[in-house]
Amino acid sequence: MKSFVIGISERAVKFLELNEKREVSYIEQADTSFSFSECFSLGLYDETIIAEASELINRYVKELNFASSKVSVMLESSYAFINKIPMDFDDTPENIISGILWDLSNYFPDSYKDFKINYYKLKDKLFSDRIKNTLIIAVENKKLDILKKILSNCRQRINYFDIDHFAADKFLRMMTLGGKSGNMMNIGCKRNRIDMSIIDSEGVIYYDYMIFRDMGYQKKLKSFLSLPFESNENLKFTSVNIYGENYASEVNKSVSEIFPSIKVDRLDIFRKFLTTSRVRNNERYLDEGNKFIPLAGLALKTLAK
Repeated sequence: MKSFVIGISERAVKFLELNEKREVSYIEQADTSFSFSECFSLGLYDETIIAEASELINRYVKELNFASSKVSVMLESSYAFINKIPMDFDDTPENIISGILWDLSNYFPDSYKDFKINYYKLKDKLFSDRIKNTLIIAVENKKLDILKKILSNCRQRINYFDIDHFAADKFLRMMTLGGKSGNMMNIGCKRNRIDMSIIDSEGVIYYDYMIFRDMGYQKKLKSFLSLPFESNENLKFTSVNIYGENYASEVNKSVSEIFPSIKVDRLDIFRKFLTTSRVRNNERYLDEGNKFIPLAGLALKTLAK
């Protein structure tokens, strides 16, 4: 069984396939002439943009034989609503969901019921065993419906779905932490956004993100990465992984200066996986393996199912 992942970002689509031997058997990236923000806002009413997205994705999908592949879709974190709130987990499941919906209604008063919601207890020990800082991840149903429509036009269906940063967390658990003790910081670099989590082999201890303009983010990054440790002395980590777009190398340098005694690394899927001859002969992506870390995380998850 193979696992094929389609990664959606604002103006690009990434593709990655892992075969049953955990070899990278396909890797590509395509730039789009439209933004997926436009697609998600107009797609329910504009068949033209849906057709354009479908045609682009199908161009790559039809290159592969999907008779034995699981097809998954991954969205950048900017397309999801992500928030943290303290929740009493001694409460009933109904009251927990009610509290999450109340939080959503503060941001989306007219559409807070129209979301697919997941939530996770964080392990940051900020409150108590009963009251847990809780990570809420919600995606509008209309975005999921548009993605399903695009894949249906490609004669495919979505088997699994994830958000890029949390898929990258999964990659680190499976390929780096592997049941070992110790915590790792994971930093994801996207246009105008940086996601950061601290994870162990079992779950997420801490998560936050920052939004910035194209230039001058370094000063804000230092405050963003330092502030959590001033208010929570229980947050500890022994290494940092950085993944994402081109400026990840600059972030790597900045993080090394912020945490000079901590090992900082940019993982590369080609250091972790073997490749088929088809991929080895495609030199275009052999120096961009860092950008595909989240896709590899989701592919590993689906192979394990």
